[in-house]
Amino acid sequence: LTDEAFAADLVYVSSLSNRSADCYPVIIDKAKAAGALVAVNAGVRQLSARGGAFLDSLGKIDILAINRPEADALVPGLVAKFGEGGSTLALDPGEQPPPLLARGLVGGGYEMSLPAFLCALRRLGTRYVMLTDGRGGAFVCADGRVVYCPAVEATVAGTAGAGDAMAATFAAFVALGHPVEVALKAATLNAASVIAYVDTQSGLLRREALEGRLAARSDLRMRQWKL
Repeated sequence: LTDEAFAADLVYVSSLSNRSADCYPVIIDKAKAAGALVAVNAGVRQLSARGGAFLDSLGKIDILAINRPEADALVPGLVAKFGEGGSTLALDPGEQPPPLLARGLVGGGYEMSLPAFLCALRRLGTRYVMLTDGRGGAFVCADGRVVYCPAVEATVAGTAGAGDAMAATFAAFVALGHPVEVALKAATLNAASVIAYVDTQSGLLRREALEGRLAARSDLRMRQWKL
């Protein structure tokens, strides 16, 4: 791992396992030392086997992207640091919560509310936390608020690559200076395009095409709550 490999505006680290996961602290240290925006899409095996080391590195991660099973794997370690349970978000009368907001996070016999879970990761140093829940939509916690984007209706040919498409698109749009809402919406649209194909590459949208879809999907209802 040469220092020159990390001389970039954005360093994106996908899921690691086995011996590659042992290199994770070095990768993060080198990326941060190079002054890059560091984005991580961790896998459940890494979080289950090396959760402690992962949590210790959060102060050096700018963007963390995880899905619900991965988030559940982090619950025991976060409960040990911050306690179980937690408050919920204030909903308007009659407002239906997204499924993950109603469920919360569950792992190892412990439970945390969604806002408590997100705030715990932010307290450990991560600037942006993106938590995806498949058809249940996705959340981003940043700047004292939680932003939610529902999933886009799509014909599903295969789910491989959707998580990386979502995380990488969000990170790229943040690096380009877009607001959280725009980055999350772009990520959602790109992931929806990917799952329309069996392989991981055919559905990926280039920036121009993605910006066109962003402009066309003003009907996609975003929601947000203050923490």
